Amino acid sequence: MGKIGRFISKIADAVKELVSDEPVMPKAQSYPDGGREMIGNWEGAPSQVYPPVPLTTTRTFLPMKSRDKDYNDLRIAPGKSFAVVARPQAAAFRVEEIVIIGDPDAWMIEDIKVGHRSQFVQAGDIPGSVFARGVDNGLRLDTCQTAMDFTIVAKYIGKNPEGEIFEAKVTGTAAN
Repeated sequence: MGKIGRFISKIADAVKELVSDEPVMPKAQSYPDGGREMIGNWEGAPSQVYPPVPLTTTRTFLPMKSRDKDYNDLRIAPGKSFAVVARPQAAAFRVEEIVIIGDPDAWMIEDIKVGHRSQFVQAGDIPGSVFARGVDNGLRLDTCQTAMDFTIVAKYIGKNPEGEIFEAKVTGTAAN
């Protein structure tokens, strides 16, 4: 198996670990030089030694905020819905917690999507208070691949006639 094949295998193992409850044990690798891959060792070429590429998972944050096409903060008017989109830039990212910043009671969550796939088992709204600070919402959503959209569709139901900016902190596990 070449260098690219081993790298793809490591990414696949990290994704399996993200979507399963049990850690994936690393595969034993046997290299003739004791764990390092030889590159450019054909006859007459200089040899270079590279260590295997480590692939790890880390708990990280994905900030989300309602913004317009020019990336300015956008107030969502009362009774209106808005799709807040983020694109995690990790090999794989799985959402495990969503916390609405500000007053969570002023929001209804109409949908949460990974890519084009809804994470709700049926259509309906969820009160924003479910995503309040200090509430363990125990999420384990589908895994976002690199550059895949993660979307929260939120409706403002608060009392401010000018509307509010939707802001949330999304926490999850990313493969690096």
